[in-house]
Amino acid sequence: MRLNVSYSVIKMADDSEITTLTRYIPVDVFLGMIEGNIKKLIHTYGHTNCGLRQEELCEKIKKIISEHKNIIFEHMDTRSKKKWSKEWDSQRSKYFSRLYQEEGFINMCSIPFQSIAFHSMPFHSG
Repeated sequence: MRLNVSYSVIKMADDSEITTLTRYIPVDVFLGMIEGNIKKLIHTYGHTNCGLRQEELCEKIKKIISEHKNIIFEHMDTRSKKKWSKEWDSQRSKYFSRLYQEEGFINMCSIPFQSIAFHSMPFHSG
């Protein structure tokens, strides 16, 4: 998938009229790019009464994030990428938890792998 993203934010440095980030794409633009795909995956891999196939879903989400992140990073310089990564790291968990909740599920992709593996194991009675 190839998207033509042409978006810039001009930030003035202390009223000096010097731009500091001319090739920055806000995290909200990225979230808008991935949200529909993530919702579709949540509904593909889950049923409200049965839960989600977490491991498969988390891998698909990672792939979507990586693909779309590469697309927007093509249009950003090094400083913009660093700022974006910092903002993404601070918003990611809250964003996905809210999105899962809106769709009627619990976000388990941010739980350490050992916990996910435990939850996906079938339970056997005696």
